This record gives sequence, structure tokens and C-alpha cells, in this order.
Amino acid sequence: MDGLRDLDIGRRATATGSYLYDPPRGRITVIAFDSPPADRDTPATATDLAAAIRHVTGADATVNTVTSLTRFTDNARQATTYRRGRVLLAGGAAHVHVHVH
Repeated sequence: MDGLRDLDIGRRATATGSYLYDPPRGRITVIAFDSPPADRDTPATATDLAAAIRHVTGADATVNTVTSLTRFTDNARQATTYRRGRVLLAGGAAHVHVHVH
């Protein structure tokens, strides 16, 4: 990856998300809070990662090589009812998790 020289190492929050930057291992994890959900059927690419890094960190990132890339979306939705009989929804029980390779 290029263009990340000015990023703080470790976990940081920004106005548009958060990131975890670990240069010794060549890793970055980016979480965008205000982006639309990714297309679940389209594999994530180096271009997608670079765009997410730019969006969350503001760094002019270029991703040269990808060893492992995963897209994860978590669409929070409002339940229409929280109790039905003996079943009670609470916390993250209604979140939708998608793991794309």
C-alpha cells in the first residue's frame, strides 16, 4: 500500500468511520459508517479497499497487492415487534451479517 505514511498507527476513529492500521504486518481494517451496503454478490477488490481507505481516512491510498480481502456489511433494521410469545429481540439480534470473499 502506498499513501498511508501520514496515518496514525493503531485504531482510530474518524468522522466517516474507523480504521485499524498495522504497518509492520501490512494490514489495514476500514469500517465506513456512512456508506451504502456493498453488493453482496460482487467480490471485494483492491480498488474497493483503496476507495474505502480514502473515504474513512482521507489518505490518498493506493493498494498494490492484496493477500486477503473481505467485505462485511451490517445492515441495522428496525424490528416491527420486539416480543412474540416467549421470544424477545434485544440488542443486535436483528442485524444482517454478510461475509463476502
